[in-house]
Amino acid sequence: MKGKDLMKAVSTVMAVVILVVIAALIVGTILANTVFSSLTIINTTAVSESFGDFVTNLIAFLAVIGTIVGVVWLVMYVKMLFDKKEGLQGISA
Repeated sequence: MKGKDLMKAVSTVMAVVILVVIAALIVGTILANTVFSSLTIINTTAVSESFGDFVTNLIAFLAVIGTIVGVVWLVMYVKMLFDKKEGLQGISA
């Protein structure tokens, strides 16, 4: 994975996270409205708690995926350093 591809992937993930946060704010504002809280058909408290759990778990999932991608990149980078002819001594030069 080249640097441009990595930056593109990070930008895409950041855009998704920002969109999820904005959607969470909008849905939270709608559910907090007194018109929706007075409905007896829909338990808005349970819906808002479930939505909050969903957003939290989605962000945690993205963090795990990001950590895995970061570790894979780090391992490939360190492997590349040791594959060079000079080894670690070439880093300081």
